[in-house]
Amino acid sequence: MSKIYLGIGLALVLVFCGAASAATIPVNQLSGDFQGTNPSVASTNDGVQFGPYANGGATGGSLYYSGFNGRTLGDISALSYVARYNTDNDTPVGAPYLRIFLNDDADDVIFSPNTQPAPQAVDEDVDNAYDVGGGTARYDDDPGNNPDEPWATIQTAHASEVISGIYVSAGFSAGLNLSVLLTHLGVNADDFCFNCPPPPVVVVGPAGPPGSSGASTIAATPSIAASTIAKQTCSGDSVRKLHAPKRRGQRFLTTRATLRGKALKVSGRTITADLICRPEGNYNVRRTSRYRTHSGKVVTIKTTRNLSVVCS
Repeated sequence: MSKIYLGIGLALVLVFCGAASAATIPVNQLSGDFQGTNPSVASTNDGVQFGPYANGGATGGSLYYSGFNGRTLGDISALSYVARYNTDNDTPVGAPYLRIFLNDDADDVIFSPNTQPAPQAVDEDVDNAYDVGGGTARYDDDPGNNPDEPWATIQTAHASEVISGIYVSAGFSAGLNLSVLLTHLGVNADDFCFNCPPPPVVVVGPAGPPGSSGASTIAATPSIAASTIAKQTCSGDSVRKLHAPKRRGQRFLTTRATLRGKALKVSGRTITADLICRPEGNYNVRRTSRYRTHSGKVVTIKTTRNLSVVCS
C-alpha cells in the first residue's frame, strides 16, 4: 500500500496542474503579480498592511497588481476589494481607494469610497467591501476637481485603452496616523485573498511492496484536515509558441519578450511561453522587436499577446 501525505517533509512532489481555483486564490506574499510600491506596504497573516502614516495627506503607499496588464478597460467585468482603515481624526477621506492606470501610465481611472453618490461603507475599524463596477469613478482626476461619473459610463468611453496596472492605495489623501488592512481584491472571476492560508503541499510517499493492492491512504499534518483533493481540467496550460511579427519592407533583427516581468526563451523569431501547471488566469506576453528599414533606420515595435489558462 502506498501513502499520500499532506505535508512538506518528503522529496517527491505530486503536482496537480491547474489546481488553483479561480474562485479564491491565496496570496501569502507580495511577489510576482503583486508588489508594494514602498516598504510601508507589506504582507502579513491578516492581510496587506499599509502604514501607519502619521500624516495620511503627505505620505502613503500602494499595492500594485500587474496580472491584468496588457488587457483593456473594457475587459473588466467585475472589480472589487475588501479593506478596513483607521484614523485618529475619523476622516472618511482616509478610506483606501483604487486606481486603474492606462496607456503606459499616461491616464488613470480612480474609485474613491468617500465620493460615491450613496457612499459605499466608509466606517472605520470594520471590513468594508467596495464594488468598483457598481459605483462611480473619475477619469484623469485624482484630486476630485469634478464630480464622479458612473463606472459604466467611463468604461464605455475608454473601453479600448490598455491597462498598465491596478493599484489599491492608502494615504496621499487625509488622515492622522492612517492605517489600512487589505484582505481581498477581486478582478473578474479571480478573488485574491491576502489573509487565507496557503493550499496544502501534496507529496507522494514510496510505492508499496510488489503484489500490494495499490490502494492509497491520505494522511494530514496536524494543522491540515484530510480532505478530498479535486483535480481540475484546464486548457491553455501548455508550452505556447509565439513569433515576432513580419513587417513588409523591414528586415527582422532581434526580439525579446517577458511574461509577468520575467524574460522568456527566444530563438530567432520564436518565443516560448511555458504555461504548464500555471493557475487559471491571464498571461500577457510583452514583445519588443527591432527591425531595419530599407533606408537603414532601426525601428522598435512593442506588442502584447494575451494568453490565458481556463480551468473547470
